Amino acid sequence: MYLYDYKVVDTSFDMQLAAETSTRSHYKITFPSPCPVRREERNTVYGDLFMPKSTGRVPLVILTHAFGDASLAPCLTLARLLVRQGIAAFVWYLPIDSCRLPESLKGFSPKTPREWLDISRSSVIEIRRVVDLLSNREEIDKNKIMVAGMSFGGVLSSIAMAVDKRISAGVLVVVGGNMAELSWGGKNVAVASSGHNCSREECLAAYSKYPEYLNEVARKGIENVIPAKECFLFDPLTFASHLRSRPIVMINGKDDEAVSEKSTNLLWEACGKPRLTWVPDGHVATYCKSELICNEITNLLSSVRG
Repeated sequence: MYLYDYKVVDTSFDMQLAAETSTRSHYKITFPSPCPVRREERNTVYGDLFMPKSTGRVPLVILTHAFGDASLAPCLTLARLLVRQGIAAFVWYLPIDSCRLPESLKGFSPKTPREWLDISRSSVIEIRRVVDLLSNREEIDKNKIMVAGMSFGGVLSSIAMAVDKRISAGVLVVVGGNMAELSWGGKNVAVASSGHNCSREECLAAYSKYPEYLNEVARKGIENVIPAKECFLFDPLTFASHLRSRPIVMINGKDDEAVSEKSTNLLWEACGKPRLTWVPDGHVATYCKSELICNEITNLLSSVRG
């Protein structure tokens, strides 16, 4: 998994108490990104840690939101629900969030496969860095660290779990596999494919080589195979073999306009057919179901051996 490996140069880490109640503490956390880039604003990672008041070690859920600043709100709601269940929750801000972009790039959206790969790589590595920073804290049960991601955040969470065995479980919300199907197979193609600069024909032609690529990866390892398209390297299906037989729950919407049922089932089957909950809603409505997601996380954690 060479692409998602990293070396920490700056180990500084700031944690400031932002608010406190009788049942929880809310901390603001910042740390240097392990994937620094030329634009200085992107090189600081921001996050909110919600900790229950507890005398023992508690599980930790790293929450990764969907594309766009507005999708942070459901994650923050979910974090507050989790902390009531005695579960620590960390909500972090993606490299494409407005707080991590210069003024001239506010509203930036990746278009090319290379841009999507760069964002995916830095995001997965930042999730892994969160594990570094929080797993050794005395309040955290390092055997019960899990990820939960929504939409693009679910894609990132699935890869992070696949490449980092310290992550013991995952909940993937409105996530599917096969980027060609994700881009062109949904009910609203204009929305799903808006973040790509290739045509339907170009995408499908490249993805005709994807099954052969997966077979080669299985035989030789991902680092020894050159992909026909860079998005192979951030497609959840590429990493799904490392998620088989691991504690996973998928939550998807029957009326999802972006993630098709076919895309969902491709990932579900590749992950070994974990628990899959269908809800009668669209894309955003499904990942806003905070109480349902909280219940699935709580139930899944109860099955993880401490």
